[in-house]
Amino acid sequence: MASTAPSAQPRLPLFYNSLVPLSPALHRNLTLADELSIDFARTAHAVPLTVEEFVIAQRYYPIVFAPGDPGTAGAARPG
Repeated sequence: MASTAPSAQPRLPLFYNSLVPLSPALHRNLTLADELSIDFARTAHAVPLTVEEFVIAQRYYPIVFAPGDPGTAGAARPG
């Protein structure tokens, strides 16, 4: 019988390394970056998509429906 005990580390969303609550005291100097960097996704072989993103994504990448969460689709990046 498989164990149903919770794992020690919670599973974080894709591309997240850690999560902390936003705090005015700790984060008062945070600002938005002038340039967008997507380096955090450099090693991803696929990313989740919303229906609204299908039209643009299908021009450049195949859209893949994989088993798992119902309704989950992703754009696969050919290696």
